[in-house]
Amino acid sequence: MDSGTHRLVAAGSCAYVGGFSVIDLRTGRPHVRVQVASPMALATPLAIQRAVCGERIAVGSGPLVVVRKSAGPRPMAREAGSLLFLNGNTGAVMHRVGTPAETSDVLVAR
Repeated sequence: MDSGTHRLVAAGSCAYVGGFSVIDLRTGRPHVRVQVASPMALATPLAIQRAVCGERIAVGSGPLVVVRKSAGPRPMAREAGSLLFLNGNTGAVMHRVGTPAETSDVLVAR
């Protein structure tokens, strides 16, 4: 939740359907920025790599949203992970950073 912009952001799990949405807390209206995928659409490692999905979210200044991306809800030390830097207004991936292991959390300092 970003109290400065009155928005709640949510990413779908990579283990299920993915996707990214923003809810305007002033109006209660949801805004889907990245459509959810069918479970079969995330059936291959390449599809999961390209998908906007994740388990933990941190909201930065402006439109920045960082998503901890992993294969499932619990991070695995033996699996590579990544951080997605999203434009929260559009859902577009601005940058991806690979990590040698799945991270347990994400924090953005403003």
